[in-house]
Amino acid sequence: MRILRRILVGLGIAIGLLVFWIEWAGPVSTTFWAIRHAPPVTYVTPAELSDRTVSQAKGTSFTESGYQFDLPWTDIDASPNPPARRNLPGKLIKFRSGLQVWFSTFPKGALANELASSFHSSPELVRSGFDLGRMNSDYEVHKELYEFTPAGMHRWSVDPRLHYRECMTLVIKSVTLPDRASLGIFRIHNEQFQGFQLGTPQTLSSGVSAELFSAAGGVQFYIHQRDVHNSASLTQADINRIVQSLRRVQ
Repeated sequence: MRILRRILVGLGIAIGLLVFWIEWAGPVSTTFWAIRHAPPVTYVTPAELSDRTVSQAKGTSFTESGYQFDLPWTDIDASPNPPARRNLPGKLIKFRSGLQVWFSTFPKGALANELASSFHSSPELVRSGFDLGRMNSDYEVHKELYEFTPAGMHRWSVDPRLHYRECMTLVIKSVTLPDRASLGIFRIHNEQFQGFQLGTPQTLSSGVSAELFSAAGGVQFYIHQRDVHNSASLTQADINRIVQSLRRVQ
């Protein structure tokens, strides 16, 4: 009986330690590891633009996929687009200065659908697992994602689900944000759209993007310079002109 009692006590301690590791120590260790290895871009959060001026230069108006917008340049390059671009959704607009603008649209819930595809799951499970259901718009989903940082993670929480959810959110922010976002994420908006600018005109060689969301879906402008040795320039006022001109059309 004494030997049996020792076996049962030892088994109970082992089970207790296993539960302790699964329910608390393991998730806590995972959180600390994730914080330690988080890339610098995950610490960047949205800020207000310091320059809200709008370019008044003569530009060109475009209507694409139910949206209308202005680009503050007129030197359109009408040469054929590279074959690799023809199969991608969206429109590439080139200018003789070397500037290029890639305009694309995406449906409502695109981020949840993309995550579902990556995790081989359903959008509903993704929304539930990442607690996206409480947010009413794609803008709010991206806002929470971009405002999330390793510094705000709950290191000592007793809820293992919170640890795993925050670690996955950190991973998603790491892979979602391009390197250019390390120099800044900025809130942008007009009367119909809210969104974020990733990068600054100083990152033109690697590109600047503007993501804008509405109840019906969203659009993205990706602006970059084809030839880094070209004298083409981009200003914040140019980006503001594009953002402020964007609107839905029938």
